[in-house]
Parts: sequence; C-alpha cells; structure tokens
Amino acid sequence: MAMFPRLAAAALPCLLAPAAQADVTAADVWASWQAQARSFGQSLSSAGEGIGGGALTQRRVTLSMETADGTIESEIGDIVFTESGSGAVAIALPDSYPVTLRTAGDGGEDLDLTLQMRHPGLEIVATGEPGALNYTLSSPEFGMELTEIAVDGTPFDMVLEILATPLSGSYGYETNGQALSSDLEIDALALRMEVDDPEGGGLFELSMTMEDIRSDGRSTGGSAIAGALPLSAMLAQGFSSTSTISYGPVRYAISGTDMQDTFNLDGSIGSGRVAADVTPDGLSYTGANTEMVMNLSGTSIPFPSLEISLAESSGTVRMPLAPSDDPQDFALLTQLTGLEIDEMLWSMFDPQALLPREPANLLIDLAGKANWLIDITDPEAAEDFDPSTGAPGEIHALDLNALRLSLLGAELTGEGAFEFDNSGTSGFADMPAPDGTAEFELTGLDGLLDTLVSMGLMPEDQAMGARMMLGIFAQPGPGPDSLVSTIEVKPDGTVMANGQRIR
Repeated sequence: MAMFPRLAAAALPCLLAPAAQADVTAADVWASWQAQARSFGQSLSSAGEGIGGGALTQRRVTLSMETADGTIESEIGDIVFTESGSGAVAIALPDSYPVTLRTAGDGGEDLDLTLQMRHPGLEIVATGEPGALNYTLSSPEFGMELTEIAVDGTPFDMVLEILATPLSGSYGYETNGQALSSDLEIDALALRMEVDDPEGGGLFELSMTMEDIRSDGRSTGGSAIAGALPLSAMLAQGFSSTSTISYGPVRYAISGTDMQDTFNLDGSIGSGRVAADVTPDGLSYTGANTEMVMNLSGTSIPFPSLEISLAESSGTVRMPLAPSDDPQDFALLTQLTGLEIDEMLWSMFDPQALLPREPANLLIDLAGKANWLIDITDPEAAEDFDPSTGAPGEIHALDLNALRLSLLGAELTGEGAFEFDNSGTSGFADMPAPDGTAEFELTGLDGLLDTLVSMGLMPEDQAMGARMMLGIFAQPGPGPDSLVSTIEVKPDGTVMANGQRIR
C-alpha cells in the first residue's frame, strides 16, 4: 500500500497549489511544471505544442521517473493552458490516463502494474508569478483504479479502487523561496481491495470509507523539495515541514478465507487527527482517535462475534533526528482510555459478574535526554551500522512522568527519574549505568486475587505466591488494599526496594 501515494504524487506532480497577485502566462505555468518535475527527479515532456486564442496546448504529454526499484511512467495526453486575461491560467487535463509501475518486489519478483487515474470535471487555475505559482483545484471526484498487475509476467486477480468525492484545495510552489504549501478537503473517501491467492483457495477483501478529511502542509528548504539528499543533509540546510490531517467517521471491513478457515474484522472510528513536524531540532508527531469499535468473528473464534471498544487512544513522539555529541530532549506518551470487551466474552469466564466491569485505562508518559551516534535518516548509514560495535545512540536521562494502569478493579500508578552514565563503567553489563528512584502504588490487587481464587481461575497457592513475591518489593500503603514501593537503582548495580537491597 505504501507505493500508491508515491504513484499518485509521481503521476500528478503539478496539479495542486493560494495566490500572489501578478500576471502569469500559459508558458510560465508549463515551464514551472517542467522545472518542478525535474526537482522531483521526474521528466515531463510533450510531443509538440500548439498556440492560439490565448491557449497553449501541450500534446501527448508524458511523465516518467526512475526509482531505486524501477520506473514509473504515465501517458497523460493533451494538456491545455488557457490565459484568462486577468493574470490567471486555467488548466485542462484529460479526464483519465494510465500510470504504469515496473519494479522488483521484496522477494525479488518483477512487478508490473497499471493504474488508471480519473478526475472528470477537474478544474485547476494557476495564479501568481514565475517562481511563485499557486493553484486552486476542485473536482467532483478523484479516483484511482488498478487495471493490470503481473508478477514475473504472470497476471493475477486483484481489485484496487480509491475514490475521493468531491475534492478541493490549493497548492503553492515557490522556486526562489524553496517552499511548498498545500490545503486539501475531501468530503468522502472510499477504498476497496480484493486479492485472490494466485495458487487458488484463498481470498482477501478490504473496504474502508472515511469522511470529512482535511489536510494541510508547509515545508521550506530547497533540498527538501527535491528529496534527492538524505534527510539529515536537508535538515543541515534548514529544511522544516509541518503537516496535519484530520478526519471524521471511518468504517472498515476486512475478511479472509482459505480452504479451511474464515476471518472477519470490521469496525469504526468516530474521528481522528494526526500532526507531524520535522525541523533541524527533530521530529514531533501526535495522533489521536476517538470512539473506536472493532468486531472479530471467524471459524477460530468460539462465538459469533467479539466486540472491543475504546473511547480514545492517543500518542506523542518527540525525538532528535540528527547525530549529535550533546544530549537532546525526547518524549513518548501513550494513552488508552475506556477499553471495554464484549459482554459475551465476560460471560464465558465470569457469568456471575464477580469481577468489576469498569473500562480499562492506560497512561505512560516518558521524557528524557538522548543523542544519536549514527545518522538514522540516512539509509546507507543505518544499513552499515554494526550492533556489535555498540549502540546506535546514548541515553542520558529518563523521567517517568506518569504511569497509570487500571484494570479489573486494581490500579497501578508510578513516577520516577533516572540518569545514565555512558562512560562504560556499569554494574549492569553492557548498558549505561543508571542512577535514580521510582515510586509505585498498587491498589485493589488483594481483592482481585481473592475474587480470582473464588472463581476458580487461580489456585490458592498461586495467589499466595503472588502475595509473597509482592512482599519482597512492596509494603503496605496509606489506604486499604494498598501497596507502595520505592525502587532505587545505583550505578554500581545495586537495586534497593523500600530500603532493602534486592540486588
């Protein structure tokens, strides 16, 4: 699936772009398209041109691009650039045209596929000035369909269709400022995929719909536009980008069959949002989904359907990208709220409802300082790295800002802070020497163990063993059915639990 966005971008390098008020000619727009294609490593050419009535027609336009794995080619057809007389140029493309990819698959097979791009009623208007062109576009629909696919010259059955309705937005490209900007709106997006097992006996199907899609992106830095250099080199030249995508309701269904088994997964998401920033300081990524529901069924599941729901999931990652001698900030946040399972599953092992049915929740909030010793953004550097020579980076500090897990009536919370010495002297084998303290509190566990024993899900001796093990690491807390523990770790390898040495 990762290849298809790349194919679409390669097939339409110049279709999208807000507006500097200055006259632009049809020839300016065509020259800009060619220059932008070259900056992406593409070749955009025509078999000839015609001029008349304020219009420039480029005949039998073709787009081609060589990739590390093969080639991408498209015969777009005639493109007409019409000057409005008010400093704008209207651009008309064919309603549809093919895009062909030839490459080698992961297993070394030769892969050939053809996609048919279609956008009947597409309207594009260019404004601005040479070197700073902007485009607005709208189309009742924008689709892509797989029409042919073959592996090692042997065709096989596969259906792939993607349709956006309607689509509107803008796209800007500044040659001198080396900047890109885009805004896109799609009311509804639909995807359908069917794959037959080439050897027979199996079928995989996927369908998905998504509504209210909004995206915007901004980037600066010449090398970033071309994409010809490793990301680290672009960052060294000042490249930065920011992008966000939000969406409304999502529905999906996945099914698979073979000679013996069937599998079905369908679900929905209420809404979601993803945001990413890349700057010389590093990467920042956040994502969140709400109101998630998933249903599982199949021959290997011992009941008609299993439903799992989650009120919200979110995550954040912040990390440096470039190698450095100095420690840099990083952070990792994971949060799951309101996890619930189907009542049918509950009734299988707890028909008397002895266990609390409250939704489960998880929060892990980490931060610290670290630095990379190799360039993780350079594929060659990452490939040449030898793990036997040491770690690819160093960690200098790790803070557990918050830990919270609530499940089956029990709750675990914690926080702590550690520093690490990377000088090579450590009581923990090859890892850097830690020095710090973490504090934890566990409530409700004793009652949970009693319930599990009464239900016959845990033998009494195992529950007793669990209590004895916890007694080594924890001591009674401030409230009923509460345990607390203070864990101290020293650089020489010493580990203390509540003042008692356990290592």
